[in-house]
Amino acid sequence: MATLSRIPRPTPHTTPRQAPGRSQLSKTFKIPSKTPITFNGITWLPAPPYLEDLEWTSIPTREPLMPEMKAKVRLELIKDYHALREEMFRENVKSFWMHERYPLTLANQGLTNLPYDATQLRLVCNKPTLLYWVHSALDKDSFQPFSFACIYTEWFRSHDNLPNLDFGHFFAGPVRILSTGPKSIGKIARGEANLVAGQPWPDPQSYKLLSTCRAIITVLDNFGADANADFDGYVRLGRESHRRSLLLVRTGDESHLSAPLSFEKIRAESLPLDRSEIISNDGIDAIRVSLATAVKFIADLQKREEAAFPIERDLLLADKSLCPSPTEQPRHKAFSADAYADNIMQQAEEKGIDKVSATWTAVRRIKAAELGVEIFDTHTTHRFQGRWK
Repeated sequence: MATLSRIPRPTPHTTPRQAPGRSQLSKTFKIPSKTPITFNGITWLPAPPYLEDLEWTSIPTREPLMPEMKAKVRLELIKDYHALREEMFRENVKSFWMHERYPLTLANQGLTNLPYDATQLRLVCNKPTLLYWVHSALDKDSFQPFSFACIYTEWFRSHDNLPNLDFGHFFAGPVRILSTGPKSIGKIARGEANLVAGQPWPDPQSYKLLSTCRAIITVLDNFGADANADFDGYVRLGRESHRRSLLLVRTGDESHLSAPLSFEKIRAESLPLDRSEIISNDGIDAIRVSLATAVKFIADLQKREEAAFPIERDLLLADKSLCPSPTEQPRHKAFSADAYADNIMQQAEEKGIDKVSATWTAVRRIKAAELGVEIFDTHTTHRFQGRWK
């Protein structure tokens, strides 16, 4: 849906800046159609009935807020909390995957960056699998940002956009295979079980090696097709995830699982293996599927094991690295969404709704939604660079 230009948020202790004038609004992109448009499988709705004048955004908020409005504002703040956590999580994971120092590396003598430091070990902990990125699919010995963006998008989609973010929980731990590393899937799979043998696990209360990580691996062995942009210039990661593939490979170490692994549910979605070293009688059970199907399979497997062996999470044990601050003091962390919202609502009670940036924006975001106008930042942000979403 077309979106108006972003209106600047006020800084704390200041009044909101004037809403953009009509000259700015005239530059806003709008679909010149009264009927939906379908292009590349994407349906675009007609532009909503924008207001000709947005001066209402600078009208002071009437206080005290009515109970219903107050509840809506608090809900917006809770959404803000989760959006801020996801933003910090995304930047952390992306930096760990893309920085050449952190990912585990396989070369001719096996793992090359031993002994691991705590950061590298945490890349393996709390992951349901490992992703082996073969040299032919690397970009100058580094991971492809676009493939990572597709994996990240599908992981969130597989968890209704609310996956567990604490302590590095994510789809996989990345392992680079350099040009001198193993070439066959069999050698990779057979050596996976001992990948982290004998390593001292950091903070075992929060970081654990999951049983599924020993039972199944994923392999990315090609670049995939060139991404296609829609007529608005954006590349849809969800669609591109179905145009790229991953190999799923059973390692044979399933003794810690609640039930044996099986690819039968996704067999109908399989693609040609395109691996000459895998034959029907070599004992390797592997399947190639779209990246989207592979990520969902791993997510469903993790959910199955968590249901079979439930672990009571210590709600008091918060991942402080992902806790945003409700104040201007970064050290003042909010360890829950409720604490974050309550703190900001208290500030608004003391200073006024329009004197606190978060509540100023929340009130006007609610008003804009009632008017059918998209103006302010939404909680579904563009997570990646350029034209990917």
